[in-house]
Amino acid sequence: MVVPSTSAGGDGKYARVVGLVEGDEDLLAAKVSLGVLGVISQVTLQLEPMFKRSITNRVEGDDGFENQITAFGSVTEFGDISWYPSQGRVIFRDDFKVPITTTGNGLNDFTGFRAQPRLLIEGIRTTEELLEVTHNPSGKCVLSKGQVAVLLESGFGLKNRDASLLDFTRYPVIGNQSDMQTSGILA
Repeated sequence: MVVPSTSAGGDGKYARVVGLVEGDEDLLAAKVSLGVLGVISQVTLQLEPMFKRSITNRVEGDDGFENQITAFGSVTEFGDISWYPSQGRVIFRDDFKVPITTTGNGLNDFTGFRAQPRLLIEGIRTTEELLEVTHNPSGKCVLSKGQVAVLLESGFGLKNRDASLLDFTRYPVIGNQSDMQTSGILA
C-alpha cells in the first residue's frame, strides 16, 4: 500500500510503500479505510472453491430481537436482518454455505433491481405523497404492510428454478453462490 511519507522531507520522497500481509495489525485499518490511508498498489486474491448457498427468510415478532442479533451473526455467514418497527416484526435471512453437491438450482432475481412499469412507480409515489400531505399514518402503514407482504410472497426475488413453473415456491432456496450473490436473470 502506498502511504504518505513520514520522513522530514530530507530524502525528497513524498510517499512510501508498505507491505501488509495476513496478521498485520494495520491490515484491518487498510480494509476498512481503503483510499483514506493511501493507495492500494497491489492486491493478492485467494480463490475459494465453488459452493452453493441455502437461503430462508423467516418472520418473527420484534420483541427482544436485539438479544438475538449476536447469536444470529455468529451462526450465519451471509445472514441479514430487516426490521419493520411499525409492523412489530423482523425478517431474518438465514443464509448458509452448503456443498456444491447440494440439490438446488435457485437464483436471486430481486424485484427491486428489475425494470418496473412507469405507471406503477408513479402510482406508488403519488399514493405516498397523498398520504404525507393528508397526514394519514394509518394509510402509510397499510401501504408499507402491502409492500412487505408482496416481498415475502415473492421470496424477495429468490427463485426455485428446478421446482415448478412458479418463480418462488418454497424455502430454502438453494443455488450456486454466483447466482445467489448477484441479482438478475441470465439469458
